[in-house]
Amino acid sequence: MTWVKICGISDRAALETAVEAGADAVGFVFYPPSRRYVSPAQAAVLAGQAAGALLRVGVLVDHRRQAVDEIVSSVPLDALQWAGGDIPSWADELGGLVHIGVIRLAKDAPWPRQLAPAWAYLLDAQGPAGSFGGLGQPANWSPAPEDAGIGRLILSGGLSAQTVGAAIGQMNPFGVDVSSGVETAGAKDPAKIRAFVKAVKQHAH
Repeated sequence: MTWVKICGISDRAALETAVEAGADAVGFVFYPPSRRYVSPAQAAVLAGQAAGALLRVGVLVDHRRQAVDEIVSSVPLDALQWAGGDIPSWADELGGLVHIGVIRLAKDAPWPRQLAPAWAYLLDAQGPAGSFGGLGQPANWSPAPEDAGIGRLILSGGLSAQTVGAAIGQMNPFGVDVSSGVETAGAKDPAKIRAFVKAVKQHAH
C-alpha cells in the first residue's frame, strides 16, 4: 500500500480530515517565509492531537542546531524532513526520530550519489532559488539508479487526486507527498484531502 503524507498542515480541520481519510503522515512546516508556516507552539497542539494516529513530520529549512533543538524539544514529532539541504551529521543525536532527506532534480539532471543514510528520500521539483517545495510543480520523475542508495522514495511536486495515479504507475514509489494539490485558495480543502487519499488507495501498488 502506498504511503501518503499530507504536508503543510496548519489547522485542526485539515489534521482531522487527514487522519479520518487514512493518511499515514502529516507535515508541519517550520519555515517562516512559507504561507504554510506554523510556530512550534501551534504545531505542538496539532501534533499532540495526532499522537498515535499517524507519523508527525517536522519540515525544516533552517539547519542551525539550536533552532532544530528548540523545535524537537517542544513539539512531539516522529520524523524530520530536511528540506533545506543535506541531512546534517548530527541528526542522529536528536534521538528517536526518523529522517527524510529531500532531492530536487532539475530537468535532465543526474541523480545524486553517496547520499546520507535516511529512512526515506523525497523527490521534489527544482523550483526557483529560495523555494522549498509546495509550488505545485511536477518533479523530474525519472527512475533512481540502483547505486543512488535511495531506499524508500517519496514522490512530491504537482500531485493531486487527478495526477497521483499516473505518478504511482510510472515510478512505483514507497510513498507520495502532497501540499498545494489538496488546497483551494491557499488553504487545505478537506474534500481534496479525502479525494487524494482515495485516489492513492485506488492506484496503490
